[in-house]
Amino acid sequence: NPSLRIDYNKHYNLKISPQMSIAYNYKKINIRSSINKSIRSADFTERFYNNNYEGVLPSEQSIGNPELDSEKSINYEFGIDVLPNEDLQIKNTLFYRNASNLIDWVSTSSENIDTNIDLINNENYFVAQNISRLYTLGFETELWFYLVKQELLDISGSTGYTKIMASENKSEIFNKNTNSSSKYLANNSGDRFNYNLLVKYKKITVNLNGLMKIRDTEFSEAIDQRLEKSYFVHNLSAKYALKKDLSINAEIKNIFNKEYSDILGAILPKRWLILGFVWQLQS
Repeated sequence: NPSLRIDYNKHYNLKISPQMSIAYNYKKINIRSSINKSIRSADFTERFYNNNYEGVLPSEQSIGNPELDSEKSINYEFGIDVLPNEDLQIKNTLFYRNASNLIDWVSTSSENIDTNIDLINNENYFVAQNISRLYTLGFETELWFYLVKQELLDISGSTGYTKIMASENKSEIFNKNTNSSSKYLANNSGDRFNYNLLVKYKKITVNLNGLMKIRDTEFSEAIDQRLEKSYFVHNLSAKYALKKDLSINAEIKNIFNKEYSDILGAILPKRWLILGFVWQLQS
């Protein structure tokens, strides 16, 4: 199954991204593999964050870089899916990524930063840069299941585990003790566990899901913030169908009001509530 994507941007001109995938089904086993080339342009934050800061910028803060090039990567994936019965599906995927010009926030001394904003001498800041090369290897396993399948009641769910290892040097990809100033490596390597439970009863749909993330810990004295080694966040949502084309919904993010962050210093929201409705226009 080949495909081709063409992108144009004034920062990186014309880019072509081919993809090829293949799959083979044998009884209750599905074997799949794919290879593709991809690109990603820097977003607004990566280009301009704190570039117009007034006053002296505290150390260990992030600084955007307007001169960033686009990321480029070649991605390989191989997976085996097993369907023991109609109520159970097991998915296993091995993936590898060879990336160049990866955009990352790299710890840099103020003496080596070319900017018009005021910085503290001999202090470090996280500057958006194109890393020359990054290798990522990972494994993901997922279990999808049905617990109840009835006319009025339907209960299904999934659970999964992902292991990600990354290094700027291919030979160090399995070395846990490799030191790096890269925020990408610190925040994306490690272990992840997720679950999802979906209950449908008549016109009501309830979904409970969560994510656990385990990574290296980090601490900044300048901002008195710590990146904890792990966190486990749970979310709950509910939907009620008033009519065929109209429903109301409510969602609670971070049920247990956990304080956590994916990037040091950028604390994510605690418990918060979302209310809304969905109206589907009929064609």
